[in-house]
Parts: sequence; structure tokens; C-alpha cells
Amino acid sequence: MVASRKQLKNANTGLVIIILTIGLVIGTFIFISLAEYNFYKNADKVIGEINDITVSTHRGRRGTRTTTYRYYINYTTADGQKYNNVLAKYNGGLRGTNYSKGTPVIVYYNKSNPREIGLVGYSANITSIVILVVFGIIAIFVLGGVFKNLKRLKLINFLINNGIRDTAVITNIETIRGRKGYVISCSAVNPLNGQQIFASCTVPTIKNLGIGINYQLNAYFDPQEPEIYFIDLG
Repeated sequence: MVASRKQLKNANTGLVIIILTIGLVIGTFIFISLAEYNFYKNADKVIGEINDITVSTHRGRRGTRTTTYRYYINYTTADGQKYNNVLAKYNGGLRGTNYSKGTPVIVYYNKSNPREIGLVGYSANITSIVILVVFGIIAIFVLGGVFKNLKRLKLINFLINNGIRDTAVITNIETIRGRKGYVISCSAVNPLNGQQIFASCTVPTIKNLGIGINYQLNAYFDPQEPEIYFIDLG
């Protein structure tokens, strides 16, 4: 194995940050969904009508468009209180401009705060479920990368502390065509059995490694299993 301990540790830090970010996104999404679910679960419902609809479109940095619909509703609660032009907090399953002024809609309202309203009903739709599943799968893959790096670092520490130390030489450094990164090739002679070893690895950058062709590196060999070794890029 050829690797840079510093870059492995930095990669692990980055992966942990990604996992925490994904966890925050999923947690926020679940919190918002539960808040909406609890609202509809405890709300009273009446028939109201749409007083107005506003549409706004936001263009993202990558050119994607997001359209937001805001519905203003007239309705009367079960105790006879009338409310006009109230902005719906939850749109439920109501989407698009197929609805117009005067269209009747089911209005859910908070009994403690009747101006807090939702339309149609709780919409734990397939899109929400797909988003959660996708983020969950990404988190699993990233977590797998963290454990893989931790396993490699554990082996590296074992070889450094218990292995037989020798030297290896960098024979070639090649840029990766079409993307950032370098392929570093090394050679060494295994002191345990005299076999020539040729190994390589890919690194994102060599800027902070201070290495070059014919540069000598520390190599560590497992005294019990000579085929297990670590060439340290730093």
C-alpha cells in the first residue's frame, strides 16, 4: 500500500463533514415534515375559497428554476369567525396554477391560532420519500469511505510501530488526464524475502508532500506477512 497519512486524515475529516451536513439536511427535512404532519393531524377543517395566488420564480446558479406558489384564502372557522386573504402556511397537495380565484378548497386551521392554515391535506408524497432515500444512500456510501480510511490508518499505524523499516524510491509521477490528481509509482525491495515490489497510488495533489522522482520514502513491512507493506508519502 502506498499512501499519504496526512491526506488520508484530511479526507476523513472532509467525509465526516459531509456526513454531518447530510445528517443536518435529513434532520431538518424530517423536523419540517413532522411539524406539517402534526399540524394536519390536530387541525380542524372547513371549506374555504382562494382569494388570490402569487407566483414567483427563482433561477439558481446552475440555471435551474424553482417556482413558488402562494395561496391567499378566505374561510370561516367552525365557530363562525371569518378570515380573509390569509396566506396558507402549508400548501399540502396543492400545486400549480390550475386553481384560480374563487376556487373552493379544503382549509385546515390551527384551533389555537386560526390564522395558521394549510390546504388540501398532509402530502408526504413520493418526492419527499425519494429525497430521504437518496440522502440516506449517499450517507451510507460516505460512511463506508470513512470506515475504509480508518481501517487503512489502523493498518498503517500498526506497520509503522511494529513493521520492519526500509526504503522505497519514487519511479514516476504522472498527472491524471482529464481530471485533477497524480499517479505516484514506487519501487522497493522487500527485506524479508528479497522480492522487488512495484506499487502506485493516486493522490489529489503533491504540493504539500515535497516529493519527486527518485525521492526516497520510508517503507514498512509486516514481519509475519511480507506481502503486507506500507510506503509512506508523508
